[in-house]
Formats: sequence, C-alpha cells, structure tokens
Amino acid sequence: MAYTKGSLLYDGGEGFIYEVTENPDLLMKIYKETDMHGNRIASPELYKKLEFMKRNPPMGLIAKGAVAWPIDVIVDKTEDGNMMLGFIMPRLKVDEHLLRIYSYRHPVLDEDEYDKFPSVKSRIAIGINLCSALQELHAKGYVIGDFNHENIGVDYSTGQVRFMDCDSFHLTDDEGTIYRTNVCMAGYLAPEIIRHCNNERTEGNPHNLDSVTLPTFTVHSDNFCLALHIFKLLMNGVDPFRGIKSEATGCSTASPFVGNEAIERNAYVYKEGNKASAVFCPPAESLQPQIVELFQKAFIEGRSDPSVRPNATLWYNALYELLSNGIMQCASNEKHHYFKHLPTCPYCKADNKHYHEQTGFITKQYKVDPAVLLVQSAHDVVAYSRGKTQTLYIITSLILWVSTAIVYIVWNVSGWKYDSSVKSCQLVWI
Repeated sequence: MAYTKGSLLYDGGEGFIYEVTENPDLLMKIYKETDMHGNRIASPELYKKLEFMKRNPPMGLIAKGAVAWPIDVIVDKTEDGNMMLGFIMPRLKVDEHLLRIYSYRHPVLDEDEYDKFPSVKSRIAIGINLCSALQELHAKGYVIGDFNHENIGVDYSTGQVRFMDCDSFHLTDDEGTIYRTNVCMAGYLAPEIIRHCNNERTEGNPHNLDSVTLPTFTVHSDNFCLALHIFKLLMNGVDPFRGIKSEATGCSTASPFVGNEAIERNAYVYKEGNKASAVFCPPAESLQPQIVELFQKAFIEGRSDPSVRPNATLWYNALYELLSNGIMQCASNEKHHYFKHLPTCPYCKADNKHYHEQTGFITKQYKVDPAVLLVQSAHDVVAYSRGKTQTLYIITSLILWVSTAIVYIVWNVSGWKYDSSVKSCQLVWI
C-alpha cells in the first residue's frame, strides 16, 4: 500500500513523525540517516526487526489502541534493492506522559495544577492497566527494555496506558536473532545490568548497552521498572531510590543520589536505615503489608536474584484487590484514598509536611473517628490567619479613632496648649 507523508508532528532523536494523508488514524515514522555516532539508523538489521514485529503483533493491545506498533514497513525500491525508510503505526490517544501523571502537586501550593493530579484511586487503576499491557507484551515474547516514563502515555478518559517507541523493544525472532535495546533512560536501568556493564568495563571490554555482551534486558529488568512506576503512582511520584539516611536532618541532609547511581548504591527509601528525601512521600506503614512485601521483593531481594521480582500478573492481582476492597475515601480531600488498615489519611499528612517545609506553617489535624481524619487544610489555615488579621485591623482602627476623638475634645474644650517655657508638653490651664 502507498502512503503519502502529511504534516510533520514531531522531530525526535531517531526520526520524524508525520501524519498519513490517506488515514488520520495512522502515523508515519521516517528515520534520520545517522545517529549521534554516525551509524546508519535504518539498517538492514532494523528492517528485519520491524518485519518480524509486523508479522507478530500483540493484537489485543493494538485493538485497544495501546501500542504504536509497526503495522507496515516503508521501503524505497531502488536499483540496489529495497531500502527501508521507516514504518506505519497506529495513532494513539495520549493526554499526558506517565511522568506528569504521578508528578506531585500540593492542593494549595500548586492550586492551579492540582486539578490535573489524578486521585489515588485513578493512579491505582492506571497501575493496573500498565500491568495488563506489560503482561500481554511479555506473553508475546517482547521486552520493553527502555521502560521509562517518556515512552508511556495515558488516556485520561479511560485510564488506559499507551506504549510509544515500540521499535526500540528488545526481542528475539524465530531464528534466535536478538535485536537489542541500545539505550535506557537514567534511573530505569536494573541493578544487574549496571553490574554487568561495570564488570565489562573492569575487564577492559566494551561496556555500552549497544556493545556489552548479552544478555542485557530481560523480563526481570522490565519487572524492576514496573515496580518503579507503581511505587511512583502510589507514593506521590517519589522515586523509590531517592533515599537518605534516617538520621539526616534538614540542615545536614546531603543531596540524595539520582539516576543509575542511586540504583547502584541501593538508596531505596524504605531500606533499613533510610528514609525518603521528599517529605511528601508517605511512610512505608501507609501501604498494605502485601504491597510492601512486593516492593521488598522487587528492590531488596530482587537485587541479588532478579527472578524473585513480582511480575505483571502478581502486581495486577495485588492492585486490583487493593482497588476493590483495600481503600477508603478521605473525608477531607476527594483525591485521597487510603488503605483501610490505617487510622488516618497518610496523603493528608504528607501534604501538611510539605506545606510546613515550604512555608513554615503547621496545619492542625482533628481526629473525629478512628477510621476518618478531618484535616484543616493549608488553604483553611491561610484563610483563618487572614481573618484574624482583618479582625485585629478593625479593632485597632476603632481604638485609634476613639483616641483621636478624646484628644480633640480635650484640646478644644479644656484649653490644652503648648507652653514653650517648659521642657515638656503639659496641660496648661488658662
């Protein structure tokens, strides 16, 4: 089938994304000639990879509009043979990338943005959909590899996730040829891959992801990233490896490690002796024990044995049970849903800690029932403070007006005047 290149929508690192004139539901990706190292991007190897993906699609995800899958390969027929230019993929409905979904907003300090911050219940639902989509990809033999937040979009109206950059997936074809993922965003590289690259470096071998000896990315490394995303969805967008020492205080806290270095140094926020560097991160006790155990397997036990990490099915079941039977609505904030075993809402407490850190004000909390916490919001505290200020202003103004009136009467009726012969102001009677 012939495709006509329409309007340019996006200029990416590897290629350009265009509309397809014949079909508004399709997009076209045309590769650039070379990458940053001068290597041809649309190589014969990539052509074979795309052809394999075209023949072996995850039909359930394509039917849901969940993957930008190569459904046709674009070639230019020349005298020297077919030269691959790019591919055709479905046009996905994406309202926001996953990063913006779980990026923390405070109800008062970020009031203009707070309506875009999904509720805890919605974030759990997005996590469930993420698990479902990953499970189908793994069942078809595909590994995402570079499983970062920029490659995942979300449809606000349904909560469904969308996978972009599918042509970078890590896969093995029917002949046993491995088409590797060559790059990975910092902060999403599993610890075993970091160790592997470091060992190659020590031995003097090439240690970049495009040249390090295989294996690199596996379903276990995807499961590590899945746990990262779920942690961020549940814990106000906090990275699970942004931990600092438990005894660290505001004035003595060193900057937490970031990216792959944080993973390499095992700066997990709930590791013994650690705490989250961000005060708006709820404590581990705010999670259901079953969820805490899954994170423990993903980030602690799975560090030495990646095979023990929970897979998409285990996470799906745990989150579905949580959404169905494990959470309750907060009485103070409609976006807060917390776990039934808790006496108070941890998300309210996290908001209040963040507000206090940013402004110096402390909000008041009133527990009216063991299962319900009514929190005086930061907005209410500010309004109350303004009300007190206005009342004080009115009282002060009345006192000043009365005092002025008394002085005026004394001055005019009693004959009070200034006598320059004395050293101070006195009442002189005529």
